[in-house]
Amino acid sequence: MKKEGKPVEGESDGSFWMMVADVDDFKPLNAFYLWAGGDKFLRLMAKPKTRPGEEIARYGGDEFAQLVNSDITEDKVIIMARRSADVVRAESRTLISQLTPEIALYEDKPPPTETTISIGLVKYQPGMTSESLSLLAQRAAAKAKETQDTIVMSRDGATFETVQPTPAPTTVAI
Repeated sequence: MKKEGKPVEGESDGSFWMMVADVDDFKPLNAFYLWAGGDKFLRLMAKPKTRPGEEIARYGGDEFAQLVNSDITEDKVIIMARRSADVVRAESRTLISQLTPEIALYEDKPPPTETTISIGLVKYQPGMTSESLSLLAQRAAAKAKETQDTIVMSRDGATFETVQPTPAPTTVAI
């Protein structure tokens, strides 16, 4: 990756993934549970397990970013993203069961029963700057947020596609 136009020393082949996760419907969560409750929802983003050196960091507002090293296959990075989304959803159900909404309705809607995240995954391409990688990952997350609880990926830095993890192989007893 380049930072301010200069190459950054690092991985042998220079490839890695940037994941940006955006909390869906965060504004209503803040409205129902106020800022203290909203902060608790933001802390859910620390729940997914990460590999050493790949911690999830708050990127801004209700967005979080993670750089994933090059020693992982595309299928596994998608599975990792889906697992993160599943952990946040499950943990949010537990959190919501412990909170009391401060208002009954927000925009004529009742409090949520869970929260989800939308994820943008972008594979670094040689020649990308840190700014272009970041913007591309944010665009992918914004596209994912249009349908919520979705993963949108860009492998080539130009096109986007919605992806789902490859199902685990199943064995059939004969």
